[in-house]
Order: sequence, then structure tokens, then C-alpha cells
Amino acid sequence: MSSSEQSTQTSGGGNFDRSSTITIINQLPSASLERTYYDDIHGGWDKTPAPFIPPSKSDMFKLADHIGPAGSEGIVKYAGGGSERTISFACPTTADSWVNLDPPGSGSVGPFDKNGPLIATVYISK
Repeated sequence: MSSSEQSTQTSGGGNFDRSSTITIINQLPSASLERTYYDDIHGGWDKTPAPFIPPSKSDMFKLADHIGPAGSEGIVKYAGGGSERTISFACPTTADSWVNLDPPGSGSVGPFDKNGPLIATVYISK
């Protein structure tokens, strides 16, 4: 996933909770973000992504893990301001957590703990 923007990750202690909580912050000055797609590859939604995020507003969604080795993994797409962005993320039980934002240059992913539950913020700025 080298074509993606991937955040800085910091290490933390082990944890059996492998849920993913993502906050999307819409930094576009005059465009709402409209959710065009979302999928739970592994896990189940505790809170689904919002259908719309107005300019300068945010939304938080959570994908819980199920019992077993997969942890949580999902994908969410938002369109607005003339382009579509894809946020993909995972909190597996046997590897480091990750969050990617595509296309590159459309915003950034804040730092997050690569171990334990995934809690991350994605900033949509372009």
C-alpha cells in the first residue's frame, strides 16, 4: 500500500480488544462529504459511518471485532469537493494495526497506537 498515505504509528502494550474506531474530520471549507460505500471485511459495525459529513464537522464510526483471529477490518468511501476518498483500516490480532487514506494528498491520518484497539483520526483536507 505504498501509494497510500499511512500515518505514523506508535507502539503500545498488547490488548485483546481489536476493534477499530475512526473519526473523520471534514476540513473542506465548502463541501460536504457523502458516504458512497462501506464494508466490514472482518467484524461488525457498532456505529456505521455517517451518510454525510458537513464542512468543518466530524463523524466517528466503530467496527467491533468478533471472537477469533481476524480482528476488525473495513473500508469506507466518501465523495465531496470533486473527488472520492477511500479510508481502509484494520486491527488484526496477529499483526500491527493500520489506516490508509487514498488518493495520496487528499488529507492525512493522525498518529495511532499500532497495538490494542485501533483509535485513529483521518483529516480530509483536499
